[in-house]
Amino acid sequence: MLANEQVIDGRGWRSGALVEQRKLTQWFLHITAYAEDLLLALDELERWPEKVRLMQANWIGRSEGLRMSFDLVGAVPDDAPATLEVSRRGPTRFSA
Repeated sequence: MLANEQVIDGRGWRSGALVEQRKLTQWFLHITAYAEDLLLALDELERWPEKVRLMQANWIGRSEGLRMSFDLVGAVPDDAPATLEVSRRGPTRFSA
């Protein structure tokens, strides 16, 4: 099974084998409901390399959210409301 990003011109990016798209029966988990438990359990996996645990933690992607406010610059009407932006995931706001 490959992700869309792993298929280039209809072939697997590693082997070059022809890729066939199929419908599969699969399960979807509401991972965010278990994020805290999963992150805590990662610390108990002492035999897992730290790099792998970090990748798993990033994949789980627990987020607490962030509130930011921005000052208006330039010609702003006196009756302009204060600007406030609320974002679920702050780090995505500044990503490249």
